[in-house]
Amino acid sequence: MAVFETTMTLIPVFYSDTWGEYVGGFYVDRFLACQPNATADNAFPDVPYLSDPGGVAASSRPGVSPWVGLSVASAMKAAVNRDGRGWHLMTAYEWSIIIEFCKKYGFFPRGNDHATIPAASADNSDERGLIDRFAAAQGWTTKRALPGTGPGTWTHNNDASSGVYDMCGMCHKIMMGLVRDDSSTPVVGYVLANRKTDLRGSPYGKATSTGTSYITDTDKAWTTNEFAGCLVHTSENAWYTVASNTSNTLTLTSGTPAAGVAYCIYKLVNADPSPVITTGSPIASLWSSGEYLYYNIPNSTSSNPPPQYGGDYLVCTTFGGRAAVSRGGREGFGNQAGLYYTAYTSWSGGGINSGAFYVCRAI
Repeated sequence: MAVFETTMTLIPVFYSDTWGEYVGGFYVDRFLACQPNATADNAFPDVPYLSDPGGVAASSRPGVSPWVGLSVASAMKAAVNRDGRGWHLMTAYEWSIIIEFCKKYGFFPRGNDHATIPAASADNSDERGLIDRFAAAQGWTTKRALPGTGPGTWTHNNDASSGVYDMCGMCHKIMMGLVRDDSSTPVVGYVLANRKTDLRGSPYGKATSTGTSYITDTDKAWTTNEFAGCLVHTSENAWYTVASNTSNTLTLTSGTPAAGVAYCIYKLVNADPSPVITTGSPIASLWSSGEYLYYNIPNSTSSNPPPQYGGDYLVCTTFGGRAAVSRGGREGFGNQAGLYYTAYTSWSGGGINSGAFYVCRAI
């Protein structure tokens, strides 16, 4: 049995005025993922830095140094290593739903993003958390706060007792469900194969059995062949093509996935999710139609951006392949960080300020 600890909050079902539909109904860890025995002085007591999680499950506790440096595949594995049903690495769509929640209720969180003052907010330097002693001792950064140690204004709902902490700043947050692929001409993207977030219908989970050319997940009740032609990415960092599917089994065109893999099913979008190539520019507008509408991602930048995006930045460089999305920015970024901040980064993970993540639970 995997050992883990977490405190979660429910993102309730609510009506998105932008999308014209009801969304939500899933749980999110309140704090960034950490290793089970992590402390403020040791982020990696269970798994060495940049190493595969093996059978170690992600925990989520305030006041301890976060688990950073993971790839998307490794974070997927750490998430589903938790015992029980529905655990998964946060998706880009779930992040976007939280943005919709913040828009609807009129509050966007501040966070640990001050450019010079340690563990402080760029929007209000009197708002501070506790210093991440481990990161400072490694010589990585003296500006990072420990997750969950800031004020309630650093949570998605302005409530220190129930909110999701540190979505703005602190560390780049990786997630599954949105991919940019610049190896093709023209550039294309991949998004979740459907936008269901419940346990039975969602296009992600943990295999209950695998074998030659198939993945079965008995938690599912999919529509027959809704994923035909889609791609599947797994926690072994492999990609497979779906030939067909039943209510709970994906038949693949080839390959033998490992037992117990986490998986996420993607569909192709014939449009570049980030038409702008930039090492960092303020967001001017978001996608307002098509599949990318539902991800609250930028499609243009400007040196004189509108105020509703808070000065958050887009970062998109050429990779020559598939790039995962990360969101939120990190400490030291000032007003560049925030919930709209979007960067397309390498699948390989790594880095002292990247590869942090949240775990969600479908119900």
